Amino acid sequence: MIFAAISLGLGIIIGLIAARLIGKNLFKNAPIFSMLATLIIILATCVAFYNGKKLDDSRSISKWLKIRGTITKSEIQGVNAPGVEEELKKSAILPRLTYEYTVDGKLYKAVSHYDAPGFGPRSSRIDVSVKIVKSLPVGTELDVWYNPENPQESLLKNKAPWVVFVRIGIAMILLAIAIVLLLCRTKETDVPSEA
Repeated sequence: MIFAAISLGLGIIIGLIAARLIGKNLFKNAPIFSMLATLIIILATCVAFYNGKKLDDSRSISKWLKIRGTITKSEIQGVNAPGVEEELKKSAILPRLTYEYTVDGKLYKAVSHYDAPGFGPRSSRIDVSVKIVKSLPVGTELDVWYNPENPQESLLKNKAPWVVFVRIGIAMILLAIAIVLLLCRTKETDVPSEA
């Protein structure tokens, strides 16, 4: 929550500064430029806030309890393969691991994509999915983290997926670009004109 609050606060401050600069007519010759810079700031702030929230959520998930579970089904979704349900053929290419675990004598079942990326070249997604499915065949025992307050909630990995850090990095780069563009544009308008 801390990272999300900081990123939201920074975005608001930068947005207010941009609005102030726009209000002073520093961008009177470039309304598209000012709108673009403001949109970049808003987009970067939203991405950073959303992924900051995911990062904070992963901190609470890291406190979940660990138990042993078993893979009951290991397949690749999003490909035309025999035995793959029609609904799964239409989705992104990802490994689909069905697993079960027992908490206090009660059996629970869940599905995981094992944090595989849902983007990139098709061949790369298939390669990653095949490696995961081959390394975790039916019957494999593995660690399962479950929420002690709601044992139905579970994950096979209790850390934030790498894509969260990539998105936060992209958001920070966009935010830096927008700030630089605003500052450069401000300096250009501050230069006194020779009369």
